[in-house]
Amino acid sequence: MFKRHIEAQAWTKAAQSKDNNFLFKRDFHTFYYCFLVGVKLGKRKDVSDRTQSIDFTDNFVEEFHESKFQIIALLITGYLTEQKMKISDKKDLERIVDALINIKDQANYLSSEGFERMNQYAQAGFEEISAQYKFPIEGDPIKAIKKIYEILNP
Repeated sequence: MFKRHIEAQAWTKAAQSKDNNFLFKRDFHTFYYCFLVGVKLGKRKDVSDRTQSIDFTDNFVEEFHESKFQIIALLITGYLTEQKMKISDKKDLERIVDALINIKDQANYLSSEGFERMNQYAQAGFEEISAQYKFPIEGDPIKAIKKIYEILNP
């Protein structure tokens, strides 16, 4: 189950009220941007506190079906890096892949730990983005994406 920060939906809704709403078309777009920031910064945040996160979808949404393996690869690489493991070390890679991947789940290929880690990165990413840019208040999706880009490319 994918979980989003409790305040992330406000970002999506605020963007949908603008002309250039394609940037935050669904909650999953906002989740994805937050995930990228969390992975890039190597930060994760607990998602078990129901006052801070909420379940929002069981599966990758249609727009992300074709890129789910690249997203999972980012999850694996980010988690390997965070754990100070090397992608070139076959045993480290196998351990992480075994922990994060569930090949029986044809819709997502994520284990419960894989979902947990992905959600944790997105939670931390949202907090980082919102600390630097108060999107629903400042209100411009293009500026929000520029801020996310700046975080990803310092």
